[in-house]
Amino acid sequence: MTNDIFEIRKACPNDIPKVLEMIRKRVEWMEQAGYKEWNSTNYLSIHNYDYFFKTVEREELYIAVHNGITAGAFVLLQEDDRWPDDKEPAYYIHNFVSDLNFPGTGDRILSYCEQRCKEEKKQKLRLDCTITSEKLNAYYEKRGFQKKGYIEIGLYKGYKREKTI
Repeated sequence: MTNDIFEIRKACPNDIPKVLEMIRKRVEWMEQAGYKEWNSTNYLSIHNYDYFFKTVEREELYIAVHNGITAGAFVLLQEDDRWPDDKEPAYYIHNFVSDLNFPGTGDRILSYCEQRCKEEKKQKLRLDCTITSEKLNAYYEKRGFQKKGYIEIGLYKGYKREKTI
């Protein structure tokens, strides 16, 4: 029998360095794997300590903790100006990252967000994904997220994706 403890909780300022380190490692991994995602969009200069501190203050940053170790993080919003024309009750996921040492964390985070949608009567769960990431786009398709548009912000080009809950 295993004592596998997994929880998702709101982040506090002390969690920010762990989140940033996880993102840095993911960016390095993208570079080594030849992916053009966060490593080619100045992600860390935009999503820095100050950015995440503000998400903590607004109680929007969450971390996934596996046996006491930060295994993932995401920002969960109730409104998103990337979706200006759609007013259906929804949650929006941003800054979604998982530690490569904890496979399955992404699925657990998405399941958590889907459950929050159900509990809070949100009809949609939305996110966006780099258009060049075939693997990540296939993952979201498999999880039921359909393409609903295109977004371009600075160097970032992505698909807006949505899942009906």
